[in-house]
Amino acid sequence: MYHYPDKLCPVAEKFFYNEEINLPMNPKLTKEDLDMIIEGVRNTADKVRK
Repeated sequence: MYHYPDKLCPVAEKFFYNEEINLPMNPKLTKEDLDMIIEGVRNTADKVRK
């Protein structure tokens, strides 16, 4: 969509791509949606801990 050069904002890139997570938030999420999100967070946390 946007084509900015790499390292244009190194501090922001480090934060948003290495230290930040975004979780979907919507009142219409179903229990199945939430279970899938939780599973994804747990899988990611397991990979980061190794």
